[in-house]
Amino acid sequence: DLFDVPRYPNITFETTRIELRSAKAVVTGKLTMLGKAVEVTIPCDIEVTDGGLQVKSEFKIDRTQWGMTHAKGRVDDEVEIAARFVFGR
Repeated sequence: DLFDVPRYPNITFETTRIELRSAKAVVTGKLTMLGKAVEVTIPCDIEVTDGGLQVKSEFKIDRTQWGMTHAKGRVDDEVEIAARFVFGR
């Protein structure tokens, strides 16, 4: 119900800028949910190994920026997201 999946089956992220800082990066881009794009900034930890590249991130978004107000007061407006990407060589 929160994501209205029948109407909006996809969530997308389009990168607009990447800033590298040693073993860290800050990725900025447009996160599109419920048909609305909002710019978000995502801090990432980067680990390069012999097997490839691993990127980890934990960040928060305000769900109301996408119009998600269902269960307001029972569900926090700020939602934590954790992501991990592994790229092999």
